[in-house]
Amino acid sequence: EEETVLEIQLLVQCLTIICRHFDNITTIIKSSYISNCVALINSIIDKLNHQPSLSCEHQRFIKCCDYFLQALYDPYLTWRNFLRGDVANYAKLGYKISPLHPEIVPFIYDCFQAKGICKHPDVGKELFHILGAVIAGSQVALVRVPKQNINS
Repeated sequence: EEETVLEIQLLVQCLTIICRHFDNITTIIKSSYISNCVALINSIIDKLNHQPSLSCEHQRFIKCCDYFLQALYDPYLTWRNFLRGDVANYAKLGYKISPLHPEIVPFIYDCFQAKGICKHPDVGKELFHILGAVIAGSQVALVRVPKQNINS
């Protein structure tokens, strides 16, 4: 099983690198990779309910999925920069953010609400970074909405 996790982790790392070229993001988002990552993370988190801790391979896999989802939904890495104290000027960012996969937010919400992820801070931190990247990345789209559409 650990060898399989390592192989999938390598695939996710390759996808993350591919997504650093913005033209590839739309293609990756339309694929089943996101659903598969969410399903695998869910499976790993479910194991936490029966085991006191995760193996190093599982922790690294969750971190790889974190970076992958950040590359998809926050391609300018505005969330990571915000954590360092640099606030992005969203008006200058030119990339059109792709629509959010419908499984992401319910998955994160469910992890914090039902799965007791707060008992496992390392995993919770990665989920928090995914959520932060989704929110920070979506700010680019909000800046482009005409103000009359926001107020109506």
